[in-house]
Amino acid sequence: MVVIMEEEVAMYDINNIKQCDGILKQGFPEDEKVLQKMPFGFSMLEAYNKKDPNNSNKYLHRNHLIEIVKKMNLLLGGDIRKIIADQAAAKNAFVVGEWVNVWRKIHGKKQMVDEQTQQMWRLEAFLHDVGKSLTYSKHPTRGQYLVTRLKIDDRERLVEMIGQDKFNQIEKVIAFHDRFGVLSTGEASFGILADAVDRGTKDEGASKAIHTLSHIMVLNLIDIGASVPWGLISEKVKVVLGDWENACWNDNSPLRQSNGDRGEFERMLLELAARDEWVIDRISRLLSEAYRRARNEILTERDFDDSHWPEVDKIDFTQPSRQALEALCGIHWDDFKMDFAHVVKMDYLLYLADRIAKVHWAKHGSPDRLAICMVSVIQKLIGQFADLIRRGNKMSRIGIDLSILRDTPEVQRQIAQLLSGDQTDASYGLEWLTHEAGAWPF
Repeated sequence: MVVIMEEEVAMYDINNIKQCDGILKQGFPEDEKVLQKMPFGFSMLEAYNKKDPNNSNKYLHRNHLIEIVKKMNLLLGGDIRKIIADQAAAKNAFVVGEWVNVWRKIHGKKQMVDEQTQQMWRLEAFLHDVGKSLTYSKHPTRGQYLVTRLKIDDRERLVEMIGQDKFNQIEKVIAFHDRFGVLSTGEASFGILADAVDRGTKDEGASKAIHTLSHIMVLNLIDIGASVPWGLISEKVKVVLGDWENACWNDNSPLRQSNGDRGEFERMLLELAARDEWVIDRISRLLSEAYRRARNEILTERDFDDSHWPEVDKIDFTQPSRQALEALCGIHWDDFKMDFAHVVKMDYLLYLADRIAKVHWAKHGSPDRLAICMVSVIQKLIGQFADLIRRGNKMSRIGIDLSILRDTPEVQRQIAQLLSGDQTDASYGLEWLTHEAGAWPF
């Protein structure tokens, strides 16, 4: 059990959820004395004050922590247009209409949700990144262990404030808060959503799982808006809402069809992820996200050429993705799409993918060649860990870990340069990449 020091105990004079919510309605508590009084306040303070090791004047997470509570408060006002960055598109009746439809599915026909639900939304926004008090890498999983196993006194205090069921929901939101986000970028397959349903439990009608996944989905939208320089764009809203409906809400969705049975839910999610159209869409999402990040990175460079780097919505990555998959997978297409579905997460792939996009597009300016390069990378990684995926007659979910590339930008750059070269260089680049990658059973 973690022992709380006497000076910490004296700070604990916030004793109910209404007090917490009253503070969060005003935004993230930037006053350190107030922040320490919140549930898991000392951990949140560590995350808030964590500095960039390479720049002592820069805080790693402070702005994000402030922004996500701010955006949650705006969203709870009932109008998603207040958090969409591309304001012209925010007026699009389809986007706003889709959001209103989803909001009503989650909460009924009310635009404003009840007070208790608002309290949970704000508390989830406040606590979701508590794992960053430890590390950025794998912070959702580490945050889950922190709130359930490390900070016992904080846990007991929060359970007393909101009850065990609501605490369990917050634990899940902390652990899985990035799931719809990585699904929207192509880094993950639908199979990543299975863990939101507890093993060995029956959830008649899947109502509990739908509730939890809905909270995760909405928090993900806000998290995306507070995480990337271009903010939450309307196209991303449509993608995330579509994934939520296809996986969780529609009558023929895996969650509805499985009736909340964990094993069936996972099986049906993986079947959905292995469909031809989804495999193509997943590659297209990855290419679009990588290109957008690469273009944003060089926008301010003096020799930036807008004609060579068109905006991402002017490039069709779907057809190049289809053609690259057909060319590289050929007769092995059925095996590839099943294996790819079971690679439910490719951690930090975007750190390499946007570097590839930057180098490759600058050199070739071709979506077709970029698609070929990216599919080659994925195909090589799948082949490297095929034995983990296919164990005897059983297929298992895995994650591929490329976190080493996040921490070694020079290695990223060199591999990307090789992959953008001739066939010999590209082969060396792929071989080098496999030596940097790791994997784990999911």
